[in-house]
Amino acid sequence: MIAQIIPLVRLPRKFAHFDYLIAEGITLSVGDVVNIQFKHCETLGVVRGISKSTEQSKLSKVDRIAFKQLLTADDILRLEKIAGQIVQSPSSIFLATLNGIEQKMQQTTLVAGTQLGKIDAQTAGTIKLALQTLAKHDLCFETSLEGAIATVYSLCSRKNQQILILVPRERDAEIFSSYIPNQHAVLHGKTKQSQRRWILENWQSGKLQILIGTRQASLLPASNIGTIIIYDPDCPDHANSMRNPRFDARASSELLAKQHDAHRLFLGPLSRVEELGVNKIKSTIPPCQLVDLGNQMERTNSLLISDLLQKAIKEALQNKKSVLLSYNAKGVAKRLQCKACGHIPLCGTCGAQPHVRSGDLVCPVCKTEMWIPQICPACSKKTLGMKGIGNKKLATDLQKMFPQAHIGIIDKEHRYSSNASIILVTEFYFQSSYKPFPIDRFGLIAEICIDKSLGTDYLSSMTTAQRLYRILHMASVHKAKVIVQTWVPEIIKPMLDAEKFLKSESELRKAYQLPPFTDQFEIKEKADENIKVITCKHKDRDQLLKKLTSLPNTTTIKPTLSSYETQSSDNSE
Repeated sequence: MIAQIIPLVRLPRKFAHFDYLIAEGITLSVGDVVNIQFKHCETLGVVRGISKSTEQSKLSKVDRIAFKQLLTADDILRLEKIAGQIVQSPSSIFLATLNGIEQKMQQTTLVAGTQLGKIDAQTAGTIKLALQTLAKHDLCFETSLEGAIATVYSLCSRKNQQILILVPRERDAEIFSSYIPNQHAVLHGKTKQSQRRWILENWQSGKLQILIGTRQASLLPASNIGTIIIYDPDCPDHANSMRNPRFDARASSELLAKQHDAHRLFLGPLSRVEELGVNKIKSTIPPCQLVDLGNQMERTNSLLISDLLQKAIKEALQNKKSVLLSYNAKGVAKRLQCKACGHIPLCGTCGAQPHVRSGDLVCPVCKTEMWIPQICPACSKKTLGMKGIGNKKLATDLQKMFPQAHIGIIDKEHRYSSNASIILVTEFYFQSSYKPFPIDRFGLIAEICIDKSLGTDYLSSMTTAQRLYRILHMASVHKAKVIVQTWVPEIIKPMLDAEKFLKSESELRKAYQLPPFTDQFEIKEKADENIKVITCKHKDRDQLLKKLTSLPNTTTIKPTLSSYETQSSDNSE
């Protein structure tokens, strides 16, 4: 008998599986993990099929089973489908799935959260309704981080099936873990290999009932999943875009849910276009005061601090409340630029655009520090000037307006700001510093310039809307006044009607044949700096995948697929 085996090694995309002769006296089943010789090295492989014949003339023998039926036939089909959709060899996906299986197993201590949080009665009622809906359908629950934690807490306390909680970042996993009292395991990039094996085996057997994890968790074989929770589904970190295998946990979770007949729960500040047809429930958010920065009546001594915001900050400070101001730009200016030729000096080490500080430049990528040039490196004129406003310049303006206040900055370079009455934060704060269920609440939360996330990328408007609703939900938790400033109110104001905005965004993407109504593949040849983007309709994907599979392995292929199910929907027309 012949075993079709997928080696657990990284292989070029054109390779699928290899035939091995089953030794006498050994019985293999689909899903067994076996010891094999591959290219004169001993490694592990997954049995994906058994046949009676082969076209190969010379076969190696397989005579040892490392793990009996670690995967089911459905697991193998699911993983092979993911590999095919992202134009990778199945070996790369199976290796990512079973990462750590060859290590000596170390008992992982199940953890149980001890943190306590409190939500109001209205939010508790909304969560109850959400869980009732989830029992019958997939669901998008638009809520705050605190609302998401409380929902997961409630779900874990009443479910008797396995629950998978997918989060985009390691810190998200640790936050959710600290609030779930039920015993569970956490899987992310810093999990030890030996602990990964324990998690894998116990999740597959059903002994582990609750798993919180980043991308890899969406691939693991499970026993009986009842619910898959995707937190912050719009976060790009759910997709592994930097290196192979470039899979998206949101799309792979769809296949996993289908395999186990499980429901998916999307938790975040705003639904995505991809989930437009999914049932929705929303937490209550406070009214938002939108300020047009171009309105002459709102001008003050600082370009980005409107009259309304200045008065609101003053009122909050008088009421002994702290103020949170979100502004995603570091340094004293946005950039250094020549007024004559438009040249922007870049880092001499890595080529990134440096942050402008008060006396020098610093590269955000390689941390190289540089003197500010006296003349333009391109045209040699003394016309270099600072463009835009960074958070340090803004902090200086705030200090002049409120001399008695303590102004604090939180970004990658300034991670703590104790005792500050006005805290100026970048995106780093929301991803790495914000603590849910705060004891000391803000009296005012403001977005200094919501437009900074707008750009030429078709996803930028969705990113901007997500950040808008994030601070609205956050303001609801803090019972705070919320102000959003913009130079383009005609673009931002429609976002405040979430349902209409999502419908408009969906129609726009459909008209311009953008994901999720089409599939996109970014192609980059090794010797070419240019990136080619191929767009196809869902119904034509299989045909395109066959062509892409034949490309050299030195060609990088980055897919953007909203689903790994091959679709022939009218949406793609």
